[in-house]
Amino acid sequence: GSGGNRNPDGMGDGQAVDGDLGLVLQNPGERLIGKHVRPRVGMLVAISSQGLERRRESGRCDPSRGSVGSIVRVNENWTADVEWHATGQVRQGYSCGCVARGGKTRAFHLITVPPDAVLPPYA
Repeated sequence: GSGGNRNPDGMGDGQAVDGDLGLVLQNPGERLIGKHVRPRVGMLVAISSQGLERRRESGRCDPSRGSVGSIVRVNENWTADVEWHATGQVRQGYSCGCVARGGKTRAFHLITVPPDAVLPPYA
């Protein structure tokens, strides 16, 4: 017998972590919308490291193209809709501390961008 072959890439069936321990991808400098600041229409935002990681995991593209956007709507369900400046696209439903089924998970997919931040040029 040669023993079970473990897949080194397998993440296993990790249980969802309650509270802030789930935010391992958070950069210390990020000001997370819904956690540090309340979302407001007109606020300059970018996708957080957590949000980008979620997009990589699910194979979705990054509609922000690495640039900033403006919140165009704040929704009742802890999400916000954002118009991305680089593409002019409005994307809906960015998580701002939403409580998922089961009441455990919180996701913060947007960060505030200070007005004096160095921004990439518009496409």
